[in-house]
Amino acid sequence: MNISINMAEFGGVIVALLTVGAILKNAFPAFPNRFIPVLTWVMGVAAYLTLTGGWTDSKQWLAAIVAAATATGTHSAMQHTTGIGLTGDVETTNTNTPQP
Repeated sequence: MNISINMAEFGGVIVALLTVGAILKNAFPAFPNRFIPVLTWVMGVAAYLTLTGGWTDSKQWLAAIVAAATATGTHSAMQHTTGIGLTGDVETTNTNTPQP
């Protein structure tokens, strides 16, 4: 199975989804965070398929789903790598101040 992914649209969709997710989280605090990934997945699939014109091609559907999943995974990886936005049991250490 040979899947052709248009990287220009793929990257653009990922950046757009990360931006939309950040806007939803920060500009609309009443919007539940648990719905942001679902909304960005739907938007990402629709955006990729619209940009590539692949509504009837199952391979383009797979590429669209991968683009949406990549945006969600990138956000999660950045959040867990930097510790930004995490709450609960996560312990952060500031390396700029001397420890007693």
